[in-house]
Amino acid sequence: LTENHPYYTQVLCHVLRDLFRDEGRLGAGHVELGVEEVIAREAHAFHELWDALPLKARQLLVALAKEGTPRVEIYSRAFLEKHNLGPPSSVQRAVERLLEDEVLERVNGEYEFTDVFFKRWLQRESP
Repeated sequence: LTENHPYYTQVLCHVLRDLFRDEGRLGAGHVELGVEEVIAREAHAFHELWDALPLKARQLLVALAKEGTPRVEIYSRAFLEKHNLGPPSSVQRAVERLLEDEVLERVNGEYEFTDVFFKRWLQRESP
């Protein structure tokens, strides 16, 4: 859920504590509700970030969110065609912008979302 990010794990735990302080035990359903609450609390910031991005960067983020894994060759013909992203040069400019804005980060040669809840928001909200 938090992709092993300590900060996001802590955020989720705080939300769970706030929401279910009086519950004896928490189950998977409680955790999903907690994730949804974190996303709801951050939705305004996510909308602002989204609105500030150029179209190609948005399209790339949606494609990456739909793939659900950083293990994707974003410049491969198959990926570009599957997600209708156009030429690699325009994707490269989008990647540069997303790295500069710290929306994505490069880890071991793969591009990952810096905010796992933003990725989940995109998975839920994007067409």
